Amino acid sequence: MAPSLVQIFEVSNVRAQELIVGLLTRVSDLTVTAASHGPDLLVSTACADERQATSVFRLVTSIDFDARLVHSTAGPTRRIGVA
Repeated sequence: MAPSLVQIFEVSNVRAQELIVGLLTRVSDLTVTAASHGPDLLVSTACADERQATSVFRLVTSIDFDARLVHSTAGPTRRIGVA
């Protein structure tokens, strides 16, 4: 898999999480995962490039006005070499 830009969003409710994941799973070259941590509902994405990451951000915050980007990488992730 090519290097990717990771974004983690905290969403406000299960319905928003399901809708976001349902829409984003249809996008090629994008990995999306739903998770929860205690009461927090999260959506994690691994985008192919900055343009896709910007589009994902706009989609998530358009669906859920209360969604927050809680983590993102500053650039493409690098493979970790195994010694």
